[in-house]
Amino acid sequence: MADSYTDEAIIINEEETPIEVWFEPWGMSLSLVPGDSIRIKATSKVASSVEMVHQTGLIAVYGWSECSMNIFQGEDLILDLFELPNLGDGPSPREVVELLFGGPGGPR
Repeated sequence: MADSYTDEAIIINEEETPIEVWFEPWGMSLSLVPGDSIRIKATSKVASSVEMVHQTGLIAVYGWSECSMNIFQGEDLILDLFELPNLGDGPSPREVVELLFGGPGGPR
């Protein structure tokens, strides 16, 4: 059986206003109201880790080759993001999203 690598992260909205959390390159987002939190569990056959980029009112969470993500609020699974293909040695998902769309959620 092939090795499996897992990375987990927690995002807590400590702001006074809602924040958008984008999951890329899936193009999915959710809004976190003040005080809300989510847990991200990413799994892949390729060793790497979740990359997060923080901007005002937005957090972008990037996957990597052969990565799938499960997003939990408390114990509830709220997003189940499919496994990405093997992305090879080309640009990273972050580089592609920034080049093609100007960043998560498109131009701002």
